[in-house]
Amino acid sequence: MSVKILIVDDYEDNRYTLKRRLKRDGYKECDEAENGQIALEMMSKKQYDLILLDLMMPIMDGFEVLEHMKLKDEFRHLPVIMISAADDLEKIAQGIALGAEDYLPKPFNPIILKARVKSALEKRSRSLDQINALTFKDASTGLFNEAYLLQDSFKNELETKLDSKELGLVEIFFEKYSVLTSSLGKASADLYLKTQLERIQAEFADLGELYVISPGRFVFLACEYESLDALVNRLQDLINHTKIGVEINSVSVIEELKVGVSIEKSFDKGLSAALHHVNVARLQANQFMPLSFYDDAMASSVVDKLKLEADLRKAILNDELILHYQPQVHAKTGKVCAAEALVRWVHPEKGMISPFHFIPIAEESGMIVELGKSVIRKATHQIELWQNSYEGEWCFPISVNVSAQHVAQPELVGYIASLLEKHNLKTSMLKVELTESALVEDETGTRNVLNAMQETGLKISLDDFGTGFSSLSYLLELPLDQLKIDKMFVDNLVHDERSRSVFKHVVNLAHDLKLEVVVEGVEDEEQLNLINQSNVDFIQGYYFYKPLPADDFFDVIEGQ
Repeated sequence: MSVKILIVDDYEDNRYTLKRRLKRDGYKECDEAENGQIALEMMSKKQYDLILLDLMMPIMDGFEVLEHMKLKDEFRHLPVIMISAADDLEKIAQGIALGAEDYLPKPFNPIILKARVKSALEKRSRSLDQINALTFKDASTGLFNEAYLLQDSFKNELETKLDSKELGLVEIFFEKYSVLTSSLGKASADLYLKTQLERIQAEFADLGELYVISPGRFVFLACEYESLDALVNRLQDLINHTKIGVEINSVSVIEELKVGVSIEKSFDKGLSAALHHVNVARLQANQFMPLSFYDDAMASSVVDKLKLEADLRKAILNDELILHYQPQVHAKTGKVCAAEALVRWVHPEKGMISPFHFIPIAEESGMIVELGKSVIRKATHQIELWQNSYEGEWCFPISVNVSAQHVAQPELVGYIASLLEKHNLKTSMLKVELTESALVEDETGTRNVLNAMQETGLKISLDDFGTGFSSLSYLLELPLDQLKIDKMFVDNLVHDERSRSVFKHVVNLAHDLKLEVVVEGVEDEEQLNLINQSNVDFIQGYYFYKPLPADDFFDVIEGQ
């Protein structure tokens, strides 16, 4: 790329002499301006690398030009060499104070001219390199960043390189980076990321250069791949490679990489559109499908999900969620003795939305704790209303589900205690249900919270038993009061003798450990008969009752 120099002097002979000598030194692209005003107009239309500026000129002198340049950010790193008589020291000092780089004395000495031009251009080059490093490189990884990718010059270079070929844009996301940042600190997380990136750059250089978009999020521009199948196979290898444990603070971290791919045929809408496509694809990747490809329908799905997330946030904030209560019956008498509170969302436009749809959104977006608080708050308030309306002593405890994120927070115990006190309720009127996943995510923190709950008298139920791992160890070690056997077991009882055998052993073990047993998902009489052969305590399912609004549940209690 040629160097562009602007010579500003009111004497044509001076401009001619400087231009001729500069061309001899290899600087072929030299423009001229006869005063400061013309120079500023030319500088606004063309990007120069160096200005040779006479200080004393009519219309607008060199000092005024320097004053104007100080006000413009685009001229901040543009070097200026003043042209002045050798004895005008006071003017030279004034020019330097206004931002000039150096000065060139009259008459012009070709050796001095060459040396000072070279020095100014080298200094500008170093300065621009530093700026580019700050602007276009990530400090933690040393990789070029998104700002670098979005330059017009990079897009043009990429289009030339592709020459009508397709580009495989690949986004990878390290799930464990944010987990390590919050648990072990940024330094440990950065070390983990550095190790993973070094492995990838050593083993998967064929995928192309790696660029950083945000912490833990990177993209490849895969230009050279034989076929789509070959690219997919290589990315599968990448996913498996990142699963090799990385030792951080004596902890072996196993990555769960998520990968999105977008095949781009052109960049008519800019590279930012392509980066959006591949990000949408990566957001659709999950534990069971870690590699996802972009299509237009996917983008629409993501937009719908974002809208639903915003509506859910509003619903939680405005206390618009409602609770239904699914009765639990005593296995021997068939009478209702308790219930589970189940959150429901009636969307103003979409109607009833399944919790299987909005609960994962709440978990992913960080709203699950606030949602959990809302459920506990509504449930305790409702129990108080029932208690005040019931003739006799209200003795029908309500179970509330607590998420993995919520149960790990020490303040949960105090929050529940304050609501029980506010509504004048015994601790026996509320049960806390948690799943095995809550125990896996933060076992130590969860144990501490559960022990604190037990000290206050709260009853704890382990929900969805049999769908996770290490269930038996939890039964032995945790302060549990109740075990809820998952519907999965119930569905298999009728047709699978081994399931019936396991079911009986689980019930007997729970009873030996002084745990109550609740069976979920009972839907027909044949299932009920088999369950009753195992001497369970309570049953919950559509065979008896579906989840009921609060008033209907109260009517059931009064009618029995």
